[in-house]
Amino acid sequence: MRKEMDPTLLSKLPKWAQEYIREVEMQRDAARRELNAFTDNQTESKVWTEGLVCDSRPPRAVRRYIQDHGVIFNLDGDEVYILLREDQHCLEIGTGYGVKFQPWAANSLRVLGVKAR
Repeated sequence: MRKEMDPTLLSKLPKWAQEYIREVEMQRDAARRELNAFTDNQTESKVWTEGLVCDSRPPRAVRRYIQDHGVIFNLDGDEVYILLREDQHCLEIGTGYGVKFQPWAANSLRVLGVKAR
């Protein structure tokens, strides 16, 4: 979220300080635009994360694509991997022995770490 300096406080500073603050704000804004352009223009893939970014109002949903076929999660110290097996038209989920799989609602399952049991 962008915070502007109070104009009355800014006007009380020496001119060199006012100019420096404006220059730093312009650099910050340029860096933010560059970063948003990079993250918004990624090459799409079949694996991504999605989350809300609060750099504007209202917050916006942003996808960050992963240029790979899988992801690994750390769950209570055990690694849980999910691989997209396009040739077999399936997802492969694997883990160590400390994690349990639990059927959940229709067409879903939960992966329980050691602390969840």
